[in-house]
Amino acid sequence: MSFKYWKSKLGDEKGLTLLELVVVAAILAILAALAAAGVTGTATESRGTSKTNDINEVQKSVFNYIGQHPRSFAPTNDGCLPGQTTLGSGIDRTCPAGADPGAIDEDNAATFRAIIWDKAFATNDSPPVTKSFVPNFVQRAPKHAYEHDDGTPWPTVLATDPDGYVTAGYRVPDPLKKPVWALDSKGNVFVFIPDSAY
Repeated sequence: MSFKYWKSKLGDEKGLTLLELVVVAAILAILAALAAAGVTGTATESRGTSKTNDINEVQKSVFNYIGQHPRSFAPTNDGCLPGQTTLGSGIDRTCPAGADPGAIDEDNAATFRAIIWDKAFATNDSPPVTKSFVPNFVQRAPKHAYEHDDGTPWPTVLATDPDGYVTAGYRVPDPLKKPVWALDSKGNVFVFIPDSAY
């Protein structure tokens, strides 16, 4: 075939017009936006599922801790649940009516109490065995366990807890900030962080 043949064939072909290029770009942009929305939605759902699973695990562990504790104390700073006045049967111990270092300052300061992950107690065994909330009842502290809802970490207290079992490394939330994980008056677990941030 001659050079003239190929030249005529190539000369007959037309390129894309500006309008066609704009339409193709718009279609690609729409497809990319749909794909991004799908990925974001899946990630949020995954975080929500992870949060629900952690809540369920911690909830079982809280009730297990209270049930096994010789005095029925909860894993809060002073062992009390919000609104509780006394602890355990036959125990002369009064819970504070107001806030403690683990209470959350909502409309009512005693509405929620922070879960203290370092809480421990001595069993009635002979000799007594020390059991701590993590890892004896819940295998690991969940995400954001030692954080306030604004993302700041809990301070470390280098002293004994109110029950006298934990010394070094005992962590409690700042009383002026809201912890992420807390208990209500019935021992139900609440997480003060949205699914998208979990």
